[in-house]
Amino acid sequence: MNILRRTTIGIRYGVIHFSSKADKNTFSPHTYCLDLVRNHDYENFLATLLIKGQLERRGAFAVRAFNVEIAKVAGSVSDEKIGQIRLKFWHDAINKIYDKDKSKKLPEHPVIHEVNNAVIKYKLPKLYFQRLITARQRQSNMMFSTLEELEQHTEISTSSIYYLLVKIAGVDDLSVDHAASHLGKSQGIANSLRTLGAVTVRQTRGLSALPPIPQEILLKHGCSYEKVLRQQPDDIAVQNCIFDVASTAKVHLDKARNLSNKVPSAAKNVFLPALAVDRFLTRLQLTNFQLYSDRLAKRDGMLALVYFWNNLRRRY
Repeated sequence: MNILRRTTIGIRYGVIHFSSKADKNTFSPHTYCLDLVRNHDYENFLATLLIKGQLERRGAFAVRAFNVEIAKVAGSVSDEKIGQIRLKFWHDAINKIYDKDKSKKLPEHPVIHEVNNAVIKYKLPKLYFQRLITARQRQSNMMFSTLEELEQHTEISTSSIYYLLVKIAGVDDLSVDHAASHLGKSQGIANSLRTLGAVTVRQTRGLSALPPIPQEILLKHGCSYEKVLRQQPDDIAVQNCIFDVASTAKVHLDKARNLSNKVPSAAKNVFLPALAVDRFLTRLQLTNFQLYSDRLAKRDGMLALVYFWNNLRRRY
């Protein structure tokens, strides 16, 4: 039975409304994935709703939900060993999905069920799921030495998602893969800046956190990671560090957009999160690169409308 009966999109009084009509008191792996992404990855949830085709949208939510599950591991444990054990569960599950011996039973987990269906239907490469897990295995308190290291990490942790989504869209093109790579790096770097506020919260809870500012940037501006966490609003050195990292995200965003004319319309909606990255970087610039500004802490209330309008115009 198709649990997600209909997804409707309406605009009233300038506000966009998404509603998913489903049977009450029913549960399916798909609705679990949809709710998981909505609760933990809202900006990408809105973009994924606009992917054309119910089956393609379902596959995309499976990939997004998988990423949410492994990302939650680092955010929920204070012991690295426990985190590694939990990641091994997902690593073993992926191996079983791709194992030619189908007699091996998959773990009873809704995300694994949905990922398995997506892999079968769209022939998704195992490599990208493995890379997503590998990215989360990096020790959460290990700093990046250079911007290049940060870029390489986001290529693994975020671009891999877009490679899978492009595959689900049925597109196999080198230029599209290049655009996916740049968007993943841009979004990954932007997200690393956004985590700085969460870093402080995690440290007060005794949890480790990945410092998102590379050491070469801190040294360049005579800054320390402790100064970044102190959140002094008039610290020019900290603002310069944030500017350098944000500028790298903007460079990759521009490169992804410059390739938009080579991205077929069938895959344009996969790249809609570029709009969220652009709006975050713009707000960051308006705050003079002060990451702890209240303006950045608020959810972007216009993002759904921006997604909807640009999706109609096949732009990202």
